[in-house]
Amino acid sequence: MAKIRLRVGQRPAAMETTGHELLERRKVGFYRQTLDGRVVECNDAFAKILGYDSREEVLRTGQLDYFVKSDFPTLIAALEDLRTIDNVSVCLRRRNGTLVWVNQNIGSIEDDGGEPALEGVMFETSDEPSGSERFEYQITHDPLTGLPNRSLFFDRLLVSLAQSQRRERSIAVCVLDLDHFDLINSTFGRGMADRLLKIVGDRLLDALRIEDTVARFGSDEFGLILVDVENEVALASIAQRLLEGISRPVNLDGHDIHVNASLGVAMYPTDGTEPETLVRNADTAMYRAKDVGRNTWQFFEPETNARAFERQMVVRALRDAILNDELILHYQPQVNVQTGKIDCLEALLRWNHPELGMVSPEDFLPAAEQGGLVLQIGEWALRTATRQARAWIASGLGDFRMAINLSWRQFQQPDLIRRLGTIILEEDIDPSRIELEISERTIQHNDRTMTTLLGLKNLGVKLALDDFGVGRSSLNDLKRMPFDTVKIDPSFLHGAMERLDEAALVQAVITLARALGLRVVAEGVETNDQLTFLRQRNCTEMQGFFFGQPIAAKGMEELLRMQH
Repeated sequence: MAKIRLRVGQRPAAMETTGHELLERRKVGFYRQTLDGRVVECNDAFAKILGYDSREEVLRTGQLDYFVKSDFPTLIAALEDLRTIDNVSVCLRRRNGTLVWVNQNIGSIEDDGGEPALEGVMFETSDEPSGSERFEYQITHDPLTGLPNRSLFFDRLLVSLAQSQRRERSIAVCVLDLDHFDLINSTFGRGMADRLLKIVGDRLLDALRIEDTVARFGSDEFGLILVDVENEVALASIAQRLLEGISRPVNLDGHDIHVNASLGVAMYPTDGTEPETLVRNADTAMYRAKDVGRNTWQFFEPETNARAFERQMVVRALRDAILNDELILHYQPQVNVQTGKIDCLEALLRWNHPELGMVSPEDFLPAAEQGGLVLQIGEWALRTATRQARAWIASGLGDFRMAINLSWRQFQQPDLIRRLGTIILEEDIDPSRIELEISERTIQHNDRTMTTLLGLKNLGVKLALDDFGVGRSSLNDLKRMPFDTVKIDPSFLHGAMERLDEAALVQAVITLARALGLRVVAEGVETNDQLTFLRQRNCTEMQGFFFGQPIAAKGMEELLRMQH
């Protein structure tokens, strides 16, 4: 086909009567559309290429989504500079959802109202390009989702920044990361996780305008370019819509899967003028969204950049700490106030930093999780506490249990039961001497959680529901979950000392738990008044500064010898 040059405001010669008939005979499609996808003129060949019966059916439909959106922004950007593009291969979406590759000559025009529009001719080539065209597509697009990859994202961002500079308009660069996606992978397998990623990509495309860009950076991370953003209020609305769209449940093979995301936003030009800077700042804001609780979005703030740098420094220092044996355990007693004896010791993680001294886990575990170290640290704590318990019990220093906290990520490990069983065998300890503390925040009320809990019980270990009262568990859940102990969160106790309704709730928890044969441990006991309050309500096992602060192994061994 001879090249057809299209100029602004000029109808191509093919639209003359004889030319129109020639296009029809050669099965060459002609179309004219607005930038939002509304087709205002076309021929029957165009309709048939896209799977419609006739030109009239296309015009009745009006707005079509036949351009593969991931390619459309590049096309528009090129037309702004070139005005015409000859012999370009473009992937289109047919009416039934299948893809078709066409060769196009496209021009930028103005419609009757003076608004920008497109006009072009096309003919079908094959279901996909061959040779260099196929290679170019493969190296610029993600093979799983069909979205642009990181490289093409940066190319488009460069073009968008140049255009926005000329127009003096803002651009929003976003980085979106799915929350706890590794759990989806480990629970349902990679195949289903990949299908979920495709759905997430489609939902992001559907939530944005056709001129915006969605790219997959890798794994479960996506990049977004939102052009011509009016203001932060409008952007906040878009961010919320994106997160709500992703969080809708997805049914795959009969499983309702819920996935949330964290989103970070950087604005051009206030947060940077270079592509790398904007993406880096959006990434920093995304991690801030994870820090504040996930399933939310955050604008970039300069101070978050400092926090991100600090977190990276902490992760590097933690890697060295693991190698240099700087991590230690402190132990805090749980006391039976009727007998005065220590029934249980809780192992609490500490970092003995060579310069900062003793660092509490609240200050370094978030960085450990983001740096991928939390599983390694958690397994070290399990083994170390187990070994220490066996040594003290073998020395005749008491008849107690060792309570060890399981992190969320540890609890979700597919091979948790095997790993724990190996530690118990290798350390040669009676499993009933081990009590695993699982935070109520960790518990998800589904079959997988119950299977894991029962598997742990079958090992012979004890299970304690920690922080009871701050999550979604109800008193009724205590009947069906195989816990041995309920630990009342300190916030409950503090509130009970001031409000009657909180006091009544504490009484209800103690009464029901004891009726179900569960031990009840009140945490955070600091005063004699709190001790009296709990004893009056028949709670006999307590933990807190009133009985002793967490201390290192040497000090705890001396305390155990004194008690013995």
